[in-house]
Amino acid sequence: MEPSSSTSSSKKSLAGWLALAMLLVVLPWGVYLTVGTSLSEFGASRLGAKLEQSSNGLIADAPAFLRNRIREIVLLSTMLFGLIVGGAVLERAVRHRVRTLFLWIPLSVYVFVAANLLLLAAEDTAVFWVGMVPLGGGNKQAIFHTNRTVLRESQATNRGVVIGSSQGGTEIRAGELSRDLRPEAEFGNLSYAGSGAFDFLLLQDQYLPLHPRLVVVYTSEMTFHNELGEGRFLPFLNPQNAMVLSEMGWKGAKSGSVWTGLGAYLLPSFRVRRAVELSVFGSESGEFRARIKSGPKKSIEEVADERSRGYQIDGDTEILKRAFQRFLEINAREGITTVLILGQVNPLLEERISSEVKSDYREFLLAQANAKTPAVIVLSDLPRHEFADYEPNDLMHIHSHVRSEFTSELAARIKPILELDGDTSERQIP
Repeated sequence: MEPSSSTSSSKKSLAGWLALAMLLVVLPWGVYLTVGTSLSEFGASRLGAKLEQSSNGLIADAPAFLRNRIREIVLLSTMLFGLIVGGAVLERAVRHRVRTLFLWIPLSVYVFVAANLLLLAAEDTAVFWVGMVPLGGGNKQAIFHTNRTVLRESQATNRGVVIGSSQGGTEIRAGELSRDLRPEAEFGNLSYAGSGAFDFLLLQDQYLPLHPRLVVVYTSEMTFHNELGEGRFLPFLNPQNAMVLSEMGWKGAKSGSVWTGLGAYLLPSFRVRRAVELSVFGSESGEFRARIKSGPKKSIEEVADERSRGYQIDGDTEILKRAFQRFLEINAREGITTVLILGQVNPLLEERISSEVKSDYREFLLAQANAKTPAVIVLSDLPRHEFADYEPNDLMHIHSHVRSEFTSELAARIKPILELDGDTSERQIP
């Protein structure tokens, strides 16, 4: 075959692939723009009640929720088709410049970069995370981002977020809180298992773009008086907070954990790998998920004895307090009112924690409402939980029905806060 004929055939083939790619891009957008609303309303008529129930009230506007998910699917499909076309163009461009033996090198690099770009876009969509929640059970990363992305779509005048450790996630149901406060306010629960005061700085980067008016923080003795952990470095650490960590003088941070967090900051595939692994393979993924070990089982009293020894006042306590004060200052600077809940652990554990730790915790938290940092409110008289309110053999997490009662009480306390004129400096609700 003549060279000119081969070149012409190659160009026609490429043009055909480009035409097909354009069709695959235009067609989904055409469907979305013409019948997307109808499809979402039809889906809402069939699934709306189930969506609201399964999300505990978090998804209240089913048509809008489904319409936004269709748009995200179309957007990600468009990006995927574009990356596939880009790969085809690259393959043709390098085929005659690179020996066949080494052709896999540039193509592998492209696939790696393209996959991370696609994941970067996907992890900012709700559709990517929502599907992982029922598959992965306690997939805390998926639950966190589902709350974040759903709250971002809220049309409420006042947005609010709940943060804390797993206690914040189980004490307060964001959907039920929103149900009591709609249409004036909607909440998302961005609590993350194992989080202490320093981790709130990491979570802060996730909610500031949502422009919340209120941030509700569930605290207990473990927030300031437990070992400073590194479990949130993988999904949330960034260079700025790594510098803050260094400034605060925390010597306990393992360099490997810091580099792991910074690596995840640069590579979306590394950042989301555990959530995907847990959903797809059902394998152990969470840093602090409890696992029943073989051997003689310990009584809950013995576990409480062991846990209580970890609550102490030491160098980490001061670092955690400074991190928390910086957290409050940033919220205030952004015009956010911070509502601090003086919470608790299971009474069985609480009675074993030293009186010095309990006093230090209470005094420090109450002092924040009287500090120079404005817009801090402390709720110190919310209902206290009894031993029977907690899940069996659980020192941290309450029963579902108690959770609903606590959430309703919190909603009643938040209503007057939302009606304030915005000047909440040095306020304390005793």
